[in-house]
Parts: sequence; C-alpha cells; structure tokens
Amino acid sequence: MNENHKTTKSESENKRKFEYLDDLPSDAGFIAYGKSIKELFENSASALFSIIADINKIQPKKQIKILLSAKDVEELLYAFLSQIIAESEINELFFSKAKVKISFDETKNEYQLKAELLGEEQSEEKGRNLVKAITLHDFSIKKENNEYVAKIYVDL
Repeated sequence: MNENHKTTKSESENKRKFEYLDDLPSDAGFIAYGKSIKELFENSASALFSIIADINKIQPKKQIKILLSAKDVEELLYAFLSQIIAESEINELFFSKAKVKISFDETKNEYQLKAELLGEEQSEEKGRNLVKAITLHDFSIKKENNEYVAKIYVDL
C-alpha cells in the first residue's frame, strides 16, 4: 500500500473508494473505484474534494445542482470533475459529498448526469489546495474484475 493511500470507512468492508498516486506527471493524481458508474463518479468527486479541502470538516450546508451531457462516460466524468472545480471557485464553496444520477438518452445518443454537490463556504483552515484543472494526461476509465477504475491527474 502506498503511503499516500486514503483510508476510508468502507475499506473495512473491503470496498475501495480512492487512493492518491505517487508517480505524478502533474501536481496531484488519484485512482477512484466503483462497483457502478454512479459510484465511480461519486468516489472520483470525493477524491477531488479531498485534494481541495479537508472533507471531514466540511458540513453539507449548501447545495449546488449540476446538469451535464456527453457522448461517452469518460467525457462525462471529465466534464463533471471540471464543473466541480468551477462551482467551487465561482461559489466559493468546499464540497464534501456528491449525489449522482447518470442515464443514457437513446434519442440523443448521449449520457446525462444530474448531480447535487453538498458543502459549505470556503475557509482558510479547511482548505488544502487550489485545483486549477483536470488534465487529460492518462485520463481513463476501465472495468477490471467487475469494478470500474478511473485514473485522474489534476494541476494545482
């Protein structure tokens, strides 16, 4: 196990959420896991939130809703994480939880995402890093052993 591994409550149930990467071509990176695409998106959001702020100290006092669509799941995840960064900066909020719904619209041939981000106003004592962007370097989603795995790097 790498020393930067994020330990979560669910690991005691043998269920990984995410871990930080050590071999970085950018400023920070993580691998997120999920038994479903929905869970993968929520865990990816949690990993991003954890880079930005101490999520254990963030209360779900405010809510932001996101609606996105994309032709494939990778494009949707990239857009979702990029939108989280934008919403955090625009609204000056730190988030601690994401509730995600993903569907496929056959008439438009695209994936659609509805999400709620929960958090509170930014404060210096709860902040960690200013994330500028999600990078496309080595950005991927794969299915391995009945589990979805996303590899994501961010620029600080």
